[in-house]
Amino acid sequence: MTPKPRTLTHKNANQVGILGGGQLALMLANAAVKMCIRPIVLAENSFAPAALVHSGAVFGAIEDENVLRCLFSQVHTVVFENEFVNCEQLKKVAAPFDIAFAPGLDVITLLQDKLNQKETLKKLNIPTADYAILDLASPLEPQLKALLHDWGGALVLKWSRMGYDGKGVLRVESKTGGNAQDKSQDKSQDKLEDLAKAETFCHAARRLKSRVYAERLIDFKAELAMVAAQSTEIGFLTYPLVISEQEDGICGKIYGPATLLGVPSKLENQAQDFAKKLAQFTGLVGTFAIEFFQTAHGELLVNEIAPRVHNSGHYTQNSCPTDQFENHWRAILGFPLGRVETKSYFAMLNLLGPEAFPLRKNLRSLPQPGMCTHLHWYGKSEIRPRRKLGHLNGNVFEREHMKALFKELESCRRRWIEDLTNEYENAKLDSNSNSNSNSNSNLILNANENKTATATLNKNERNI
Repeated sequence: MTPKPRTLTHKNANQVGILGGGQLALMLANAAVKMCIRPIVLAENSFAPAALVHSGAVFGAIEDENVLRCLFSQVHTVVFENEFVNCEQLKKVAAPFDIAFAPGLDVITLLQDKLNQKETLKKLNIPTADYAILDLASPLEPQLKALLHDWGGALVLKWSRMGYDGKGVLRVESKTGGNAQDKSQDKSQDKLEDLAKAETFCHAARRLKSRVYAERLIDFKAELAMVAAQSTEIGFLTYPLVISEQEDGICGKIYGPATLLGVPSKLENQAQDFAKKLAQFTGLVGTFAIEFFQTAHGELLVNEIAPRVHNSGHYTQNSCPTDQFENHWRAILGFPLGRVETKSYFAMLNLLGPEAFPLRKNLRSLPQPGMCTHLHWYGKSEIRPRRKLGHLNGNVFEREHMKALFKELESCRRRWIEDLTNEYENAKLDSNSNSNSNSNSNLILNANENKTATATLNKNERNI
């Protein structure tokens, strides 16, 4: 259900909860505190990013009904860090409590499934890539060969649920390629690459109880994104359209405003129209994001919808009067939405765990931001390859200074990785040194034990 606006006072300012304790929950909680709202976060443990800096927390798994009851007994409004939740379970556990979910559980149920998103876009005549649902109970190879033949020899497989940051996405190609214009070509002659990978991909989807669909591979010029906010009262707004660059399926860099960097203004107008249609049709409230493809032919296609605050909106923390996190609270609590215009060019760079870097819990090196950049660090307890550990935001006032800003952001990331590597190598040396010291101590101890044993033996021999 759509939450009713609540008047916040000192008495009930802590009656909002956040389902999740990761970086998005951390930034939501930080924004709430600035508004004199004291949220309670549901975090897996005390080392979760949001729990490290906010004392109001309930610890445990989000699937644990006793943990959910503990949270629901203390709050009136609940927001989501992400959409990967069991809505039926939440509805059941929340039944005895006066809980307003934002967005509503019906909206999360609809949009947490990407095939539902596709069907919704179709109803609204919003363009998206061609797709086909796979029958996982039937042989996979002939289905893929037929689609590859019709779509030019390449497609993308996607899980309808639980896919994020490159997970749940697999590109599939045929060796011979397809030719939709040549109807006489025998589809059986197409040699399917990576069939085993596709079968493994679909098997994993079945374990997650997710449908799988194939999507035509889009020849795109750029990937774009837009963050919007819909209020429970009267109010809808959009942040600027931005350009997104991915690193193996994970957001690597965001920069904009897109329309000042060569993207036609008509695409931003279309994106705003699409966002408003989606919010009004689905009842989506709060901050949300839409990812797009700008095709080689100049069209705008919706890729995916995120019914929550989003990585593509992190730049707003240092580029807009009101960032995406504050406007999320304003929207769901019925406050007037804050201003979002930007007065500068901006960029955001994600700080991912270095590739092939071993899991470490004790490394302390932090990125050192430059004059034009701001660091947002998540405080995660483990460094893992490609894990989101923080981000950098930067701003400049002239387009010609964007190259220098990118250079500063990349330089900061590079120095940080170098510092991490040096710290890790030094830790290994210390560990080896301690290990050798312990080994030497054991040798001395063993030698002393042998001397004692020999002396005792000689004494016994004399006694004999």
